Amino acid sequence: MDAFDPAELDLAPGEQLFTPTASEHWRDVAMVVGTRSDAFPYSYGFAEAGDALVAQALGRGYADLLLFPALYCYRHAVELLLKDIVYIGYRMEHEPPKVIRHHKLDVLWPQARRAIEIVWPENADDPTYLDRLGTVIGELADADPDGEQFRYGIDTDGRTRPLPEPLLRVDLRHAAVVMRKVISGLDGAISGMSDALENTEDYGEDGSYFGP
Repeated sequence: MDAFDPAELDLAPGEQLFTPTASEHWRDVAMVVGTRSDAFPYSYGFAEAGDALVAQALGRGYADLLLFPALYCYRHAVELLLKDIVYIGYRMEHEPPKVIRHHKLDVLWPQARRAIEIVWPENADDPTYLDRLGTVIGELADADPDGEQFRYGIDTDGRTRPLPEPLLRVDLRHAAVVMRKVISGLDGAISGMSDALENTEDYGEDGSYFGP
């Protein structure tokens, strides 16, 4: 986005936040339609936001300032993808989907891995790739156990959150590459699992894992 003219920063009378027709350029209009699952526009949106923040950080020397927003975007994308996989797993096993109300990656990953191995049982015999995914997801979970570390410097009791040692010095470019590899791996699992799920009668016609 180009820099704003200061004269443009005053709200005009009657100006609204959400409108589909304010811009003259069609590419400026977001249309969240035709996605393959409930999580898609959120998980991939946060992944792209992480990439955009890293590009901005590296291009302008803002790595220190944008580290936490970028990591939060990537972490949230991973969380949503893991939940997507777990929901598919419920359907694969003909179980009623249970809404997941926590943000703990260390709890979600074992459930997601089990769901992946339902579709590809050979991974249970050759677990190398899933082990590598699990190692990185584990690092992310250790750095931010509950989805709060990357968002808030103060906890709910008003105390400063101590930074885990790995966050004191982070190669942001490398971290972004690794996160994209993890997101790509989870995306591949979702694609294959979704294809398998579409062949079952339990798949919601609207693409939702909770049914229509």
